[in-house]
Amino acid sequence: MNIAVLITCYNRKVKSVFCIRSLLQNKLENINYLDVFLVDDGSTDGTSAAIQNEFPKVNIIQGDGTLYWNGGMRLAWSHALENDYDYDFYLWLNDDSMIYFDAVSRLIATYDSLIDRGNKVGAVIGTMIDPVVKTPTYGGRVCNSYFNPLSFGPVLQPENKPLKCDFVNGNFTLIPSDAVKKIGILSDAYTHSMGDFDYGLRLKKAGMTCWVAPDYFGECELNSEKFGCKDTSLSLSERVNKMKSINQMPPVEEWKHFVREHGGYIWPFLYLKVWLRGTFPTLWVILRSRNIG
Repeated sequence: MNIAVLITCYNRKVKSVFCIRSLLQNKLENINYLDVFLVDDGSTDGTSAAIQNEFPKVNIIQGDGTLYWNGGMRLAWSHALENDYDYDFYLWLNDDSMIYFDAVSRLIATYDSLIDRGNKVGAVIGTMIDPVVKTPTYGGRVCNSYFNPLSFGPVLQPENKPLKCDFVNGNFTLIPSDAVKKIGILSDAYTHSMGDFDYGLRLKKAGMTCWVAPDYFGECELNSEKFGCKDTSLSLSERVNKMKSINQMPPVEEWKHFVREHGGYIWPFLYLKVWLRGTFPTLWVILRSRNIG
């Protein structure tokens, strides 16, 4: 069995090193090759040098600072596909996730059990837990509305059996080669966020299923909203300005594409909301702060 691990990073040297260390300390049974493809998207804190020094076998690909998560993961994935090995799985791993020593083997075991039951598996997600408050932070979600297919429910609490889900977080996610043959890699329509959600929804459209594996697989804090566009302690103008950052909100055109692709019969209504954000950003922030729209 051969696995390609895909990671992208930017200026989180300590976390990136810890992440890869936790990965390579995993108990790997029946795995011939576990190759790491890491895109360093223009880090200035010595990330590449630190990783190369401790983990010389990691394949480091340099980015130019414009790739962000989705672009970096696409580049890593493209390099993995060009490698000589025919990988059985592609494993997405966020560099701020510290996975447990048996995480990889448990994720594969969950995949195998689902296949044995006749499922056409497109993705298996390992849920991350907050190291302090011990609540799930990233994993799988289900749609919580009958009418709106893009109504994202909370991160699922893992149980003692696999749970089917609609939306996929990319923190620790196993993608079998069959899925790649079916729908390809992450879409180039997205720069940073929404690429993982889009991939899960594309898998569903292709007749494949997405699953949350039993129990937790590692620790990862939620991205803080402090000093971001959702921080109500900031002035209105500051929040509007923050909203323009790619790592704060998906760019308007990318979000329009997402709702057209996956918004079902109500996509024009969802498109109108995105148009409102792009045309009247101040009004949009006001409505959001009052939980309207």
